[in-house]
Amino acid sequence: MSDIENGISINKGYRLVREAKSERMQFLIRPTTKEALATIAKDAEISVNELVNRILEEFIYDSRN
Repeated sequence: MSDIENGISINKGYRLVREAKSERMQFLIRPTTKEALATIAKDAEISVNELVNRILEEFIYDSRN
């Protein structure tokens, strides 16, 4: 369901738009969720911040389709 563009996995039909990450948010999460995110990010060789951005973007995309 995704294509690779410049090493970035994107959903089919989703146009990759390069946009600066300039907004800040704070979340309270469970310690086990934090550990799981850190493990997944490490395995994918990306930051936890990038992982959370990808998860949120995919959720937004899926909720609109």
